[in-house]
Amino acid sequence: MENGKTFKTYVEQVEILKSRNMIIDNPESAIRFLEINNYYNVINGYKAPFLKPKQLIH
Repeated sequence: MENGKTFKTYVEQVEILKSRNMIIDNPESAIRFLEINNYYNVINGYKAPFLKPKQLIH
């Protein structure tokens, strides 16, 4: 069953995050983080540590 989403490399995932205004000072470190933590967990479940306090949604 196809979900309509194409595979993205870690480099592509970092570029997507940057295009969504995530500040990434060290892309290599971000790639290592994504290798350990799923991209969707970063965005959907664990995004709070990456947001500025005024951006947090409660």
